[in-house]
Amino acid sequence: MIMPRENASEPNKNLQARRYVLLGGLAFGLGMGVFIGVMTGSVTYGFHGGFLSGFAFGLAVKAFLKVSMSTPHLEMDGRAAGFDADESVIHFGPANHFKGIESVGGKLSLTNRRLRFRSHKVNVQTHDESYPLQEIASVETARTLGIVPNGLLIHLRDGRRERFVVMSRGAWVERIRDTVKGLVVNPTEAGS
Repeated sequence: MIMPRENASEPNKNLQARRYVLLGGLAFGLGMGVFIGVMTGSVTYGFHGGFLSGFAFGLAVKAFLKVSMSTPHLEMDGRAAGFDADESVIHFGPANHFKGIESVGGKLSLTNRRLRFRSHKVNVQTHDESYPLQEIASVETARTLGIVPNGLLIHLRDGRRERFVVMSRGAWVERIRDTVKGLVVNPTEAGS
C-alpha cells in the first residue's frame, strides 16, 4: 500500500511555487526587456515590453505547473502508477530530469526500493527511469546552471551521475540518504 509522507505543508509548497514562478517571470522579463530595448533602440519600449512579457511568461508557467505537476489521486494508487505491491512511497514531488540538453519535466518518487522519475507527456524525451537504492552511491545538493540552488545530484555506483531539479532539495537529500542508509546492514548484526 502506498502511504506518501507529506513533503511540506500546503502553504509552504504554494509559497515555493510562487517564488519559482516570480523568479522565472523576472528572469524572462529582464532578458526580453534588454532584447526589446536593443532591437527598438528605446529604453521605454524595452522596460514595458520586458514587464509585460515577464508577467505573461509567469502566468503561463503557473498555468503549466498547475496542469502538469498536480498529482491526481489515481497516480498515488500503486498499481496505476506502476509500483510493486510491497513498495511504499516515502517522498515524491515535481522534478525535472536532465537528459542531454533537455530538462525533462515530471515527477520524482522515492520508495523503499528505488528512486523513480516519470516524465509527464509534455516533453520531447518522455521516459520512466528507476534507480534501485542499492545502486545509489551518494546524493548531494547542486546548483542548476551553476547559480540556482535547486539541484539534486545522484551518484550511482557504476559512475553515472543523474541530475534533477526539485523543490526542497534539502529534504530530498535527507530522505534519500536516510533510506539508502537503512539498507546497509551492520556486519556485526549480520553475523548474529
